[in-house]
Amino acid sequence: LGLGNPLSGPSALEAMLVGAMYINPTFRGEGFRATKGNPSYPDELRLQFTSQHPYMEEHVGAPYVCSFNMLSSQQPNTTELAHCIGTALTSTLRPRIPDDFTHTSYSKRVRHIF
Repeated sequence: LGLGNPLSGPSALEAMLVGAMYINPTFRGEGFRATKGNPSYPDELRLQFTSQHPYMEEHVGAPYVCSFNMLSSQQPNTTELAHCIGTALTSTLRPRIPDDFTHTSYSKRVRHIF
């Protein structure tokens, strides 16, 4: 279960590697910055994050990721959060490595650089 910080931390990938669902908080609200209150993030990063782990949300998705809106009128949206928790508790997922993190993909990127 993501709590909103750190942004793009390793826990989402670690969950997938052991066959667990990652519950991803999204930051969908008018004028919200995911890094608000944390001056260590440069302005460029403050505008890019729409969830705690956008890579997992955009490139992996269900069934390994379930997202809930952290910025609804109920803050967070407890209905969406409860749905994600229920789904996670009843899911049986196999451990998986995202394609971008396989040895083959990594080697291909290194060859491309050199």
